[in-house]
Amino acid sequence: MLMKNEAARCTDVCAKIIECGHDINKLLDTLKAGQNLKVPHKIIIKAGGSSPQRILNSGEINQMWRYGGEATHTHKQGDLVDFSDEALEKQLLKISVWIREALR
Repeated sequence: MLMKNEAARCTDVCAKIIECGHDINKLLDTLKAGQNLKVPHKIIIKAGGSSPQRILNSGEINQMWRYGGEATHTHKQGDLVDFSDEALEKQLLKISVWIREALR
């Protein structure tokens, strides 16, 4: 959608994509998608290796599954709440549907 708006042919010349990087929430803000599509700003994952858990921001979740991480919690209004891979997948699917509809 950003490439279409900027008439760009590839991502490396689309200024807004470069500015947002992998941050899903920043991309959604740029597209004026609304708050209900955003993923949590911080996701706590169970990670393998020497670090039993990590906290990822919305610009780092693209790495989560690549390295075997599993979402366990997030912060909501200051409280720690359960948040699963399945919940994240559902939110990503909502974003995908919204993009598909917007491109029609």
